[in-house]
Amino acid sequence: MAFCSVCGCDYKSHPTTIRWRRETEAAERAERARFQRARAARDAERERETQRDNKSAVDESDRVARIALGLEGDANKGPNTKRELDRAYRRCALRWHPDKFANETEAARRDATARFVEAADAYRRLLAKVDA
Repeated sequence: MAFCSVCGCDYKSHPTTIRWRRETEAAERAERARFQRARAARDAERERETQRDNKSAVDESDRVARIALGLEGDANKGPNTKRELDRAYRRCALRWHPDKFANETEAARRDATARFVEAADAYRRLLAKVDA
């Protein structure tokens, strides 16, 4: 047990110690509250950044899909209609169908097949947004 050096009493019951303990506890509560506010602000900022990143990733995905279908000039126009997507997909499918490249080199057939599949995926992705 510790004793007060001034009056010799038990240090826990000394008025100065009691005041010091209250002040320390109040300071600790204030520090915890400040820390929690800072954490909440940091979490909110991270959430906003995540939403921005997700939005830009979706926009980039749409831009790539538009390019695959040959609609890159219409990027600022807004969402495409189902009819526009159908026409663009049909154009790409007729141009890049692997059967049209049957007499070409193996590299040309692989490239045509890859572009055909890419156009089909882009069409599905953009069509799902139009239907939604």
